[in-house]
Amino acid sequence: MCADALHIAAATVVQVDVLASWNFRHMVNLRRIHAFSEVNQAMGHPRLISVA
Repeated sequence: MCADALHIAAATVVQVDVLASWNFRHMVNLRRIHAFSEVNQAMGHPRLISVA
């Protein structure tokens, strides 16, 4: 899980347009996407948008 959070954090900081993953257990999980988005918003970064 820690590596997944690091990937999402790095993608957020460098402002990638798309981060694709087949990792449905961790990264492509709507509950976790909402949690990642809340952290991003609290830190002043844009919210994540899921198209899963």
